[in-house]
Amino acid sequence: MRLITVFLTGMVLAGCSSSAATLAQDSASPSGAVQSASRDFALGGFDKVELYGPDNAEIRIGDQFSVRAEGPAALLDIL
Repeated sequence: MRLITVFLTGMVLAGCSSSAATLAQDSASPSGAVQSASRDFALGGFDKVELYGPDNAEIRIGDQFSVRAEGPAALLDIL
C-alpha cells in the first residue's frame, strides 16, 4: 500500500491570522455559534504533508487521493 498524505498549509495559515479570526466571527450565526462546513478538493499526486500551526491533519492509508478541509465556512472560502 502507498502512504497517502494531505497538504493543508492554506488552512493552517488562514487559521493563524487575526483576519481569519475576524472571518470566523463574521460567519457566526445569530446565536453566536460559528457555522461549520467541509469542502473536498480535487488534489492528488503528492507524497508529503507540511503542517504549520495548531491545526489538525488526519492521514489515512488508501488507494485513492482525497483532500477535505473542515472548519468555519468563511475560512474555507479563502482556501
